[in-house]
Amino acid sequence: MGGHGKRGAMIVPLPPPAGEGYGRALSNDNDPGLPMPAAPPLRPALPPPLRAVVDLVGGRRVARADIADPDAVLRLLQRHRLLLAVAEPGPLAGVLGGPRRRELAAVLGMQAELARVMAGLDGAGVEALALKGPAFARLVHGRADRRSCRDLDLLVRPAQEADALAALGRLGYAVAQRDDNATVLRGPDGRGMVELHTRLGDGEATFPERVARPFETAVTVTLAGVPVRTLPADLALAYAAQHGTRHLWRVLLWVWDMAVAARNPAVDWAAALETARRLGVERPLALGVALAAGLFGGGPFGSGLPEPLAADRRLMARGIRHAAALAPVFTVPVPETEHQAILHLGLARYIALRMVLESGARARLAVAGALFGPSPRDRAAMPLPDGLAFLYPLLRAGRLAGRLGHWRRGW
Repeated sequence: MGGHGKRGAMIVPLPPPAGEGYGRALSNDNDPGLPMPAAPPLRPALPPPLRAVVDLVGGRRVARADIADPDAVLRLLQRHRLLLAVAEPGPLAGVLGGPRRRELAAVLGMQAELARVMAGLDGAGVEALALKGPAFARLVHGRADRRSCRDLDLLVRPAQEADALAALGRLGYAVAQRDDNATVLRGPDGRGMVELHTRLGDGEATFPERVARPFETAVTVTLAGVPVRTLPADLALAYAAQHGTRHLWRVLLWVWDMAVAARNPAVDWAAALETARRLGVERPLALGVALAAGLFGGGPFGSGLPEPLAADRRLMARGIRHAAALAPVFTVPVPETEHQAILHLGLARYIALRMVLESGARARLAVAGALFGPSPRDRAAMPLPDGLAFLYPLLRAGRLAGRLGHWRRGW
């Protein structure tokens, strides 16, 4: 599976979390003779309902104290989009049965809708790729109905964006809003949502499209009897790692994707790591795998790292260190939004983490510009004449400070 061959992934077991040895191992991560540092001890520090979620999904025995509030566990499973990832509900079968059936029906509906949309775009002569969602589930999870999704993400060439919007309009979709990274459309009767992208990342500096070549390397999967083109597994994992890191991995489904991929012998992890390196996102990939080991490792499915990542001890030591730094994102109260996750982490740590996870100076400059430079929304909020454009960074800082205060008061 993937764009570079079919080699299976050999799994290298991780030792159980260690106390002081964990810190010492990280401090000497340049020494290739040292054993791989332990997975970050994230699971034990989780609030009980969230620990129950991780254990249910990871196939561990769930402690009775962690499911004292079954409704809280259900809410967290829904928020983290993991209802369909629970293979054995055990003592929560009565609570989860109905919601799981409804979630499955919704996912099957999304799968059929994706097939309809892709057929409509193809009929209009628009070359489109399905990102994430059912296509990614088919590639990595083996079946499209094993992974929840909330919307349909599509990638089209910039030159075909207008044609794609017209074709989606004929299918009953209407533009709801335009973000920096996508155009959001609502489906017939306001139901369903499509995010139409013209690039995979924030720009060439942080996720170079000329290197990724998504349309040239695309693969085909079958969904609801319709062939659907999507990213090859190696590029899909690199993209998933970049996306999860950008959003602080606050939705555990994204971490679970990495855990499933690590256990899937059909995933070519050597190709995934090579692709991530070429794109400059090997550190986010290592972070995602380290989070998966720290949260979902140790269950009956086994634990460990794919051999190609385990062989790069310096990279994985960094990934484990960065995963440990993200621990506040998974504490009480469980953040519902990215903004709350940033408050948990701390703004200074968030900025530092975003910067250090970029492997190149050009990418770091681009991230700094995105964080501190004026966005289109800043410019729209207070249009300034060209002679006063130098004030936009101050406006940006003021708006960021105001948002942080609003998020803190609103929580």
